[in-house]
Amino acid sequence: MAINIIICDEDRIGLKITTTYIEEFSQKYRVNSSINTYAETDDMFFNYIANNTIDIAFLDINYKHHNGLSLAKEIQKRSPWASIIFITELSEYALDAFQILAFGFLEKPIKQHLLEKIFIRAVVQAQSLHYRKIGSIIDFTADKISVSIRQQNIIYLEKLKQKTRIITNQKNYETYETLSSIEGRLDSSFLRINQSIIVNMLTISTFEQSTIILRTGETFKIGRTYYKKVKKAYADRPFWLI
Repeated sequence: MAINIIICDEDRIGLKITTTYIEEFSQKYRVNSSINTYAETDDMFFNYIANNTIDIAFLDINYKHHNGLSLAKEIQKRSPWASIIFITELSEYALDAFQILAFGFLEKPIKQHLLEKIFIRAVVQAQSLHYRKIGSIIDFTADKISVSIRQQNIIYLEKLKQKTRIITNQKNYETYETLSSIEGRLDSSFLRINQSIIVNMLTISTFEQSTIILRTGETFKIGRTYYKKVKKAYADRPFWLI
């Protein structure tokens, strides 16, 4: 899922500079980002923030017809977990910015290394929130009992003869549901590495030739037909999974 980023600055040069940096950082850290830019706080801007969930917002404070602090509050109505980052020449507003729980405050002219640091922090928070929202709970039946567990607690899943074993941080479960059936309900952090094993990428320690080593010490061979897919998924995984 893409990280939804908006950048709003009536200073078109400043808007271009910030946008260029964010695009470069997104590419550098392999962040799947959707970036929308606004040189004016017009109807198009307000319609967008009212109808879309914003993950990260870069805002100036002083606009011709609006105050950046009030814009931040409007964004927070629809996107309460948005990371609001102010980029402005008006440093006297820093205290007011943090009183509305702004994620960060940068003064113009922008220092690239400071923007990069705050961008990374904001992306990590957004991706963490996405991870908790997408398929965070999975339900199944084990020993005739209905079980609900958090997907983030699953280390790996293993196909047995007529069952599937689910290995978690606290307990192991066995269910008659097929591995393929469960796979269809897992979120994007899970990766099938052969016919019998699905691993949680959060638990991968090392990828060596045709072998996956988990942080818990388990070692699994990658199936020949799965190798290219596993290698690509491992290489493309977001930096917050590393």
